[in-house]
Amino acid sequence: MERYLPGAFVFAVVLTVIVAVLALIFGDIGPAELTRAWGDGLAGLLAFMTQVALVLLLGYTLALTRPVKAGLIRIADVPKSPRAAYAFVAFVSAVASLISFGLGLVVGGVIALEVGRAARRRGTQLHYPLLVASAYSGFAVWHMGYSATGPLAAATPAASSRRPSGGPSRSARRSTRRGTSSRS
Repeated sequence: MERYLPGAFVFAVVLTVIVAVLALIFGDIGPAELTRAWGDGLAGLLAFMTQVALVLLLGYTLALTRPVKAGLIRIADVPKSPRAAYAFVAFVSAVASLISFGLGLVVGGVIALEVGRAARRRGTQLHYPLLVASAYSGFAVWHMGYSATGPLAAATPAASSRRPSGGPSRSARRSTRRGTSSRS
């Protein structure tokens, strides 16, 4: 199956081409303007992409330090039944995800592996795909944590200059204050 499934980059390129063609057909924009807008939009995301990359890198680094990994190996023996193992892995992953989604992503995988190893040593049978799914179900709470992308995007300098979508523009607010509404 993997032989026939294209990679993520192929999907990104195909979707970019589809959106560009639709913009040219239905939008009021030419090819040169479209290309310039695409480049400007990508460059505008660089600060945010850098923040997310750092969160992932630092989470990965922290999760694999000796003290954290040793702690995860130590607590992997806590759950004694399969149901407890699935719930425990989801809980540990959720707590780590609240701290940082990069940390939760790596901790979820490490704790699932270590709980699986501890269960095998005890002779407890686990459904490993379910164990991995429970590790990443804990990841569902990351958007409430310190590294959520919404607050990270809002923390960029450009975010303070953007108006909420659907709100009036600055010039419309000024003209309304002066009593010169643009509507007649």
